[in-house]
Amino acid sequence: MKRINLLMGAAIIMASIFASCEKDDDLVGIVDEDTTSVADTTADTTLTDTTIDDTVAELKVKKVYIINEGNFQSSDGSISYYDVENDTMYNGVYTAANNVPLGDVVQSMHVKGDTGYICVSNSGKVEVINLTDHSSIAQIEVVSPRYFTTNGDYGYVTSQKWGAAHVKVIDLSANVIIDSIVIGSSPEQLAVANGKLYVAKGAWGSDSSVAVIDLGSHEVITTINTGFDGATAVKVDSNGLVWVLAGGKTLYDENWAVTGISASAIVSIDPSTDVIQSTVNLFDGKTLSKMELVNGKVMYAEGSGIYSFGIDATIAPSAPLITEENYGFTVNPESGVIFVTKANSNLNGTVVRYTSEGTKLNEFEVGVFPNGGTSGKKNLQHRLQH
Repeated sequence: MKRINLLMGAAIIMASIFASCEKDDDLVGIVDEDTTSVADTTADTTLTDTTIDDTVAELKVKKVYIINEGNFQSSDGSISYYDVENDTMYNGVYTAANNVPLGDVVQSMHVKGDTGYICVSNSGKVEVINLTDHSSIAQIEVVSPRYFTTNGDYGYVTSQKWGAAHVKVIDLSANVIIDSIVIGSSPEQLAVANGKLYVAKGAWGSDSSVAVIDLGSHEVITTINTGFDGATAVKVDSNGLVWVLAGGKTLYDENWAVTGISASAIVSIDPSTDVIQSTVNLFDGKTLSKMELVNGKVMYAEGSGIYSFGIDATIAPSAPLITEENYGFTVNPESGVIFVTKANSNLNGTVVRYTSEGTKLNEFEVGVFPNGGTSGKKNLQHRLQH
């Protein structure tokens, strides 16, 4: 979340409830799920990691969810979703279903089956919702939750309590915290590979390392230094390798005058040995925080463009795939359509859709400070390719 990098805070806005409808192919948002409208309660046919058979033919993205942070300390954060079949964007769906605001600074969302786990950072909670009608199931109190993932019957969420950062372990059957793993620094994204949990520790450029947690004992068993500041994003590719974006950090002198930005890179890690396998150098002078792995491609965002390279590449591209000012992005893993999110000060933002080749399709209005999203299908795709 780039605005947090600059302001050390985040904003959430409950997007006004409206629907934008522009005809085109594929999706435009950030996650994908059902086909209900803001006020519609028709049951959806959400397909996710617990409902899809192990055949590529069964993989069908229905919705793409957009994460709208909202304005800091305004309790107006929201989620939107793009209906793939009807080429329609629905905004403010949580509030429409529950008649209450979602909260203050909506940071991220994770999808498992018919359930969504929304990290509402400044409200200190993970909001658990039913993806059929977006009704609230439970609220889990977590100090400054950032990112959520699941493995079997357990959930894991990074918590950035000042001076005492943790990964909280959640019993998904009861939606309660059952364990707390001390991480240190400022944990961000996390991902599961080879029976272990990989946690990036470098929010706001604070650390260059990834903590590796044994999922059986819930203990940190090693720490991997990427060699670059700002380890924030973690993904797993179709070969099971762990990829980490270390997006650099802003450098200051003793008077807090900016002197530069440290180098950024993306590294891959072999989870069988926890040894770095490859390093792709990115920029000097630009900070990054967003990365996706889809269809054998590593994609990352810089403020003025979206870049992409194959997982076998050793050199970063010199030019962006998409030239577009952005606040984040996400990708439909089925179609490869890219959803670029654009902030508009403290007003509603925009999602612009592009083909996987970088051709603009259309755009939709969403909530305030849209920072990206999820479809819940990326991990599925990883599994289906094995």
